[in-house]
Amino acid sequence: MIGSDAENALHVFLEVRPARGDGHRIPLPLAEARMRTARHLAQAAQECGARAELLDGNHREPHSPPAGHALWVRWGAGALLDGESICRLGLAARDGSVWGNRREYPDLWAFPAGLWPKPGSKPQKVFPPSAATLFRLATGGDLCLLAALGPQGLARADDLGASPAVLDRIHAVTRLLTKRTAELLVVGDPGTEGWRHLEQETACRVRLLADAAGGVLASLLASAGPAQFVRYLYELGDAFLVNTRILFADADRPAPQDFFQSDLGLVDRIAHRGLRLLTEALLSGSRPVILGGSSLLTGGIYLLIERAWEGKDLPRQYETVPAPSAKQITKE
Repeated sequence: MIGSDAENALHVFLEVRPARGDGHRIPLPLAEARMRTARHLAQAAQECGARAELLDGNHREPHSPPAGHALWVRWGAGALLDGESICRLGLAARDGSVWGNRREYPDLWAFPAGLWPKPGSKPQKVFPPSAATLFRLATGGDLCLLAALGPQGLARADDLGASPAVLDRIHAVTRLLTKRTAELLVVGDPGTEGWRHLEQETACRVRLLADAAGGVLASLLASAGPAQFVRYLYELGDAFLVNTRILFADADRPAPQDFFQSDLGLVDRIAHRGLRLLTEALLSGSRPVILGGSSLLTGGIYLLIERAWEGKDLPRQYETVPAPSAKQITKE
């Protein structure tokens, strides 16, 4: 619980609307899940003794409290936080520093009252990476992950309308992460930290096809066609995490709504022919695949791995062995 004195008070600000120009075409199920998340976090914050305030995303800096500390949860972030983690993150600012959940474009901020982060600023310190700090609701893929693996009630599978096969495949990928004989193929760029986490915290082998939007993989898909492209992927892995956003050039880029329907496995609702055929080819195969955007390969990876190891105790891919000292080398 938070202390009652002003210096230890925690004020939690929760965005319930996007900032101007940010996400104005957000699909309704995604917007509703973000709103449910904000309300859930407000209740959790109050239960741990913090003061919670809902914040319009266009009003960047509310009247700061006269003392204490603040935790700012941006629109779409924090779906996996609970009361205990809210307090822990917010009170990290007791050291006088401004904290964030990532170096670039944080959507979780903790700071001393009165030091509201300016637009474009970067945190002085970064929270330890975890599913709770990095997972955000940005795409249909994130909604499916939350419905399959997250707290009950924030993303309801029945309301989401996703193909049942999509949720089943999420569980299949999760089980595969703890199998030494399996191979996971990641299509997209999880970043240095995400790649390291995959390498260290999974028992399966991991292969990576990292590329930027409209790059080599987009050219390969365009020239080979969706069916042959998926056959190429099948030669490289038993299961797949695919950032579909990098697989199309700007000149032939599907609309955000099409990507959303693709993530949910609703093939018949995808207007873009290339994405429709790719989604159909990926989901009609016998191997599990999860579709999404860049958030799938950041917070999504952490969520999948955390759920995969619940109730299991098995050594990961490898163990780090300390290097011998100079004295040991001399003796040998």
